[in-house]
Amino acid sequence: MRSPLLAVASLVAVSSLAIVGRTLAVEPTPLVAPTPAREEPWVALQANQDRFDRELRGAFARHDAAAMALLVKFPLRINHPDFSITSLENPRALENGFDQAFPPELRERVLKSTRDNLTNYEEMPFANGLLWAYPTGPGETGFWRIQKVNLPRPEADPKKPAPLGLEFTCETEKQRIVVESNSHSAAVVRPRIRYRAWDKPRFLPDVPDMDVSGGEWDIRGTGRCSDQVFSFVKGDTKYELSELGCTSAEDMPRDVTGYLDVSVGDNEASRAWCF
Repeated sequence: MRSPLLAVASLVAVSSLAIVGRTLAVEPTPLVAPTPAREEPWVALQANQDRFDRELRGAFARHDAAAMALLVKFPLRINHPDFSITSLENPRALENGFDQAFPPELRERVLKSTRDNLTNYEEMPFANGLLWAYPTGPGETGFWRIQKVNLPRPEADPKKPAPLGLEFTCETEKQRIVVESNSHSAAVVRPRIRYRAWDKPRFLPDVPDMDVSGGEWDIRGTGRCSDQVFSFVKGDTKYELSELGCTSAEDMPRDVTGYLDVSVGDNEASRAWCF
């Protein structure tokens, strides 16, 4: 005959096994896959830049306007050697003006150039600055797109005199002004500048009321705020015609393109806005 004590012990043991059994029957917690190490941003940047570089060179080699339309940001700014600026507003304009935006000499220089392996999050130049790409779109490294083209200066015959070309026009409340120069020619070391002005209501082709040559030309400021400045002296009067750049003033009217400062001797300049 079993003792009461052994019976109790057996009951406890059976109960414990049941509890243990129930505990073991619980489904195990699924294992979470370890998170892969995050790729360094500069590695992704390098990969994006390398891919863009290959795509650009391939589009140039094939003369492929459709491919280039996916590699530029519109409007595409084109800086000419004579400091004039044009832009291509959409893919059809790029297709029609492909050789003007990317002439054979420019394409050849890009294809022959080698890109620096150093990464830069903000800009990517090609062929010593003939092309400039910038990131756009989502992501840390973005989608790279050509936004600026600097056309190379064409070869010129130094024996042939360079003609004058338009640089800037200005209409003030009282005058119409034209500035011309031969700075667009590769053979010119020191450009010749000419300033002509007609008092209203007189207009071209009338003889100008003022015709001054031998002026000076300069670039003021940097980047997007840079502007051309043309200076002329006649007697004790100085005429300084400037593009707008980043100039701002409380009294500046709408649609201003530049301004004319006139000073006599040491007197401060009077300003007239250009339209």
